[in-house]
Amino acid sequence: MNRLNEQYSDRVDFFYLDVDDVQTPSVMSALAIRDRTTYVIYDAQGNEVHRWFGALPFEAVAHDIEVALGE
Repeated sequence: MNRLNEQYSDRVDFFYLDVDDVQTPSVMSALAIRDRTTYVIYDAQGNEVHRWFGALPFEAVAHDIEVALGE
């Protein structure tokens, strides 16, 4: 995720949940996140455009981000 953050931080907001934060379970529930290895991409309108579980190659995630950005 660090590489993605470096490449897209000027156009994408990245948010991470802290498993030690007492509010994290309620945020996970609200976003239908069931596992700590869940990743979600939203477009500028807040629509979910992609969700996956576990690791994906950089190129695959970069592609999904670019789709969400309309590129």
